[in-house]
Amino acid sequence: MNKVLIHTENLEFGYKKALTDPVTLDAAVGDIICVIGRNGAGKSALLNTLSGILPSVSGKIYFKNLELSKTKSIERPKFISFVPSKPEFLLNLTVYELAAMGRYPYTNIFDIKSLLDSKLIEDTLTEYNLSEMRQRPLWSLSDGEKQRVMICRAVIQQTPVIILDEPTAFLDYYIRQKLLNDLKALSIEREKCIIFSSHDIEISLKYCSKIWFFNNNLIETYSKEEFINKNILKDLVTY
Repeated sequence: MNKVLIHTENLEFGYKKALTDPVTLDAAVGDIICVIGRNGAGKSALLNTLSGILPSVSGKIYFKNLELSKTKSIERPKFISFVPSKPEFLLNLTVYELAAMGRYPYTNIFDIKSLLDSKLIEDTLTEYNLSEMRQRPLWSLSDGEKQRVMICRAVIQQTPVIILDEPTAFLDYYIRQKLLNDLKALSIEREKCIIFSSHDIEISLKYCSKIWFFNNNLIETYSKEEFINKNILKDLVTY
């Protein structure tokens, strides 16, 4: 399986000024990619750029053979769903309201959901053990529960690519492993491409298949095996 979903061509990204040299990256069906780098290296900027939230400085991003900058903004959420590290601006929504937002790319301006939309929402809430807390506001949930709702919303959005910024931040050891195991299952069982940033390098290595490593002005791509064999981990104790 090597169906490329995201391809970048000489991509430069950052906040008006490029944070790295131009990069060419590929992400395929079934990939679970961990983005690793020092604080301030540009991990969040890269993920926001790939998601279409932040415009690129230069270069191109393709979804399959479609250049994302030339697609309508209303179409992009059908390709890529994004899970932010801190969903504070969503905290007053209920679990159901946030999960249901996953269908917004497919509904009309009145956000009228079909019976199939409603069934998908209900089935996914059940799958993620969220049905009983459906009317609870996000602010009342634990950090692990919030992340579960955010991933549930991304699954309901039914995109081939799911991008997550620091999804394991603030979670305890057991919940981190459970969340990453769920993401790996998504990549394998539903043929999703998962891209996430993390400082939990040792745990992430158990679940990812590929590494995008910020090394000074470069982003280097490794398979998990290459990354481990090069013993790069010994140099990352301060990451």
